Amino acid sequence: SFPFLKEHIKLAYPLIFSSLLSGSGQYIDTAIVTHFFNTEMFAIFRYGAREFPLVIILANSFSLAMIPDFSRLSMAECLIKIKTSSLRLMHILFPITAVLIIASNWLFTFFFTESFSLSAKIFNIYLLQIVFRLIFPETILIGKRITKIFLAVSFAEIVLNVALSLFLVRLIGITGIVYGTFLANLFERFVLIAIVNHKLKVK
Repeated sequence: SFPFLKEHIKLAYPLIFSSLLSGSGQYIDTAIVTHFFNTEMFAIFRYGAREFPLVIILANSFSLAMIPDFSRLSMAECLIKIKTSSLRLMHILFPITAVLIIASNWLFTFFFTESFSLSAKIFNIYLLQIVFRLIFPETILIGKRITKIFLAVSFAEIVLNVALSLFLVRLIGITGIVYGTFLANLFERFVLIAIVNHKLKVK
């Protein structure tokens, strides 16, 4: 069915390219590390530069599970469901993340060596992304079929990520690259929240 394909490709292509752009962020960070630092520092960065997998799995699964609800429930019902479910996720994942932040330095030095304590610092900065991983403006936008904006937002996020990482790495070293990524992701989340507010009048 060509009309079916046309409709869904029109909705999906911004999300496809947005995912490709977002996924390239880690490769860009790695390229910056290899340019500015030696292989030893590269290994330290790679071991630390990862988010808590449980957060990503649960947040993405919840987001995907919510999207079909927008076709069968009212907007108000969907928003209540997002609010209550995300709060439940926060109550589970925030304490676990807090424990990981406190224990990360000991864990990295226990399983590896003392030189990997810097990996723990990098890991802790990545863990902070849980704060906006459990806010779901993209779920609302996709549920309401507002997808074109994602490509532009993801492109702006990548440009900001590169610019901030290159600026901060000269100021504070290898952790500057991680802070650049964190701030770029935070920017992306705030833009999506602003779009939801502006287009759908959702606070």
